[in-house]
Formats: sequence, C-alpha cells, structure tokens
Amino acid sequence: MLQVRNLRKEFESVVAVDGVSLRVERGSCLASSVRTARGRRRQSDRPQHHPPDGGEILFDGKPFTEQNLEHDRVFARGTRPLSKSRVLNTIAYFGSLKGMEEREAKREAHRWLERFGLVDRSSARIDELSKGNQQKVQFITAVLHRPQLLILDEPFTGFDP
Repeated sequence: MLQVRNLRKEFESVVAVDGVSLRVERGSCLASSVRTARGRRRQSDRPQHHPPDGGEILFDGKPFTEQNLEHDRVFARGTRPLSKSRVLNTIAYFGSLKGMEEREAKREAHRWLERFGLVDRSSARIDELSKGNQQKVQFITAVLHRPQLLILDEPFTGFDP
C-alpha cells in the first residue's frame, strides 16, 4: 500500500532523514516521520510544501501526491472543527465531504460517539466540549469514512482518560 524507498530529507546543513525505506500494508499501523513522506513541514501552524530531497514514495504503486490521496485525512493536533456547530452535525458534515450519504454518516457517527462515551453530547456545540472531547470528535471525523490511508499527528494529545 505505502512504500518508501531511500527517502532523504535535508534542511540547510542538516540531513534529517537519510536512506529510509519501508513498506506499510493495509490494516497496519506505523509511527514515522510522516511530514517528510507527505512532503510537508509545519512552521507556526502553517503547512508548507517541503518535498523529500531524494528517494521515492509510492501509494498503491503510484507516486504519492496530494492529488491522488483525496481520501487521506490528516489529524493535526490543536485544530478544532467548526467550533459553533453541533457534534453530530459536524461529524456527519465531514463524512459527507468524503462521499458518505447523510444517513450513513449519522449512523456511523452515532456508533463512534457511543464508543467514545459521547452520545449524550451529540447535540452539544463543539466549543462546549472539553479539549479532550474536541480531540475525540476530530478523531471521529478522520476515521468516519474509513480512509485507505490515515495520517495522524499526535492524535491522542489532550484526550480525556
């Protein structure tokens, strides 16, 4: 599914990544330097394009680009989706952006809200939730549509116990 061959990334005089190769199969989980793999680096909460300086990154045998990863969902810590919107509506909205029918999105959202113990907060506004519960909602929006590839950036930071 995801294959990296001889990845190299340099920043000025520092070689940050040198010769990294790996393969991640469907259903696998891997912790890695995904910003370099995605060709992005964060500075002051603003993603900037910084492609690898060498190597090859493939997704399902094709070059790994933003354009061929429309189902990719990045979970960036510290962001809050639509703070004044209601929890269930927000989750369903993000599902619809990824092609889910409204009924299916709400059904799956309810299932995830049950799993995280948030069913009683489904009609609350996002900004009324604790930071940890906001993180849970954001996680649900990332996984709701069952993406082929999910890139998580410190997804459990701030989660309530």
